[in-house]
Amino acid sequence: MTQEAPARPRPTPYPAHLLTTPTGDLRHLPGHDGLPLVGSTVEYFADQEAWSVNQNRRYGRVWRSNILFNVGAVFQGADAAETILLDRDKNFSSLLGWSQNLASFFSGGLMLRDFDDHRFHRRLLQSAFKRPAVEGYLAQMHPLITGAVASWPAGATLRFYPRIKRLLLDQAAAVFLGMPLGADSDRVREAFTALTLGTVAVVPFAVPGLAKWKALRSREYLVRYLRGLIPARRGSDGGDMFSHLCREADEEGGRLTDDEVVDHMIFLLMAAHDTTTSALTTLVEALGRHPAWQDRLRDEARGLGVEQLSWGDFDRLPLADQCLREALRLYPPVPTLPRRTLRACEIDGVAIPANTAVWLDNYFIQRDPAHWTRPDDFDPERFSEGRAEHKRHRFSWIPFGGGAHTCIGMQFATMQAKLVMFHLLRRYRWRLDGRGETRRQMIPFPKPGDDLPLVFEGVDR
Repeated sequence: MTQEAPARPRPTPYPAHLLTTPTGDLRHLPGHDGLPLVGSTVEYFADQEAWSVNQNRRYGRVWRSNILFNVGAVFQGADAAETILLDRDKNFSSLLGWSQNLASFFSGGLMLRDFDDHRFHRRLLQSAFKRPAVEGYLAQMHPLITGAVASWPAGATLRFYPRIKRLLLDQAAAVFLGMPLGADSDRVREAFTALTLGTVAVVPFAVPGLAKWKALRSREYLVRYLRGLIPARRGSDGGDMFSHLCREADEEGGRLTDDEVVDHMIFLLMAAHDTTTSALTTLVEALGRHPAWQDRLRDEARGLGVEQLSWGDFDRLPLADQCLREALRLYPPVPTLPRRTLRACEIDGVAIPANTAVWLDNYFIQRDPAHWTRPDDFDPERFSEGRAEHKRHRFSWIPFGGGAHTCIGMQFATMQAKLVMFHLLRRYRWRLDGRGETRRQMIPFPKPGDDLPLVFEGVDR
């Protein structure tokens, strides 16, 4: 099929040297470079929570480190987050920040676009996240969630993480692609799992059988699968996200090419299920540890007096909103936000050279005692109107990023998480299966290392 005229403006043409390894000299910063070549990568992967806290105790809120073959500056302050995410001087490249890990697998996604090019693509994608579209998605999600949740056997111990991950991927496929995956579902799930693992492959080469090789082969499969669906969607009036992307045009008639549609869909499908899976797992675990809060949310859900949520019902769930915000604060689904400097600059009073990797440690920022009371506690009331701790600094709570790159699906993800919780709470009461604390896996997305085994018990409806 002949593709549409390329979207404008074109991606930023960075010089070749910027597309390789960051070269900024950071020896003026405290910190250490770790082991030869791998730096602190092993320590970082083993326990990012401990690594983040321990580095802060040693060096303060700004320090250098070597992670995944990049030496960069780590910032743990909300002021630094404001400077980097607002990026008033267009100096912090998201494309270059993410490219080392994501370019091979999610090229063309919004996070891998900068400035005018990013703005153009975001504007075309925006219609798929406006209220009329999202209300249509809501109607599709109810039966998928109720059917899946009803199939979970009461009284049994279930590992929550893989179950909710499967549900949300199937839901994303139905809502975003406008069709059930059917016979392809297992292959598509495997492909997205392999893609995600490829982003944090310790061996950065496509060695047959290893993570990066599997991820690249999985991307090839997804590209073929999605491209095969495009011809039927170009002229359709479907309400799914895929159809929106295939037919949307800007004021001058600029449209996305087939390749661009595929790139965006691969990225959006990953983001739509992996990040929400992480957030819901954190929240469900917290409610298993704090049954009083679980009961409060159940009473709130039942108090609506409805079987299914409509658009206006979401504003009638303030406690659910507070609990979700608290889960996102404790374990942001993307705990580190990378950028690359294009020119020399100053961040939070620290001189940073050009072509330097900078990382926002939003895991630490969201637990910074300078902004949060008892920051390691699960305390949803910190988001209540009376306390509003998140308003002490507007960049102290950044699970969806900030500035031009604020997550485009933030509203959709919040609605999706509340919808799942509404149906879970009305059908089940759950508790932990008696296990003790387990180390949380933070990479590529935070989750309990044991996949969160829970005992679900039916409740009167």
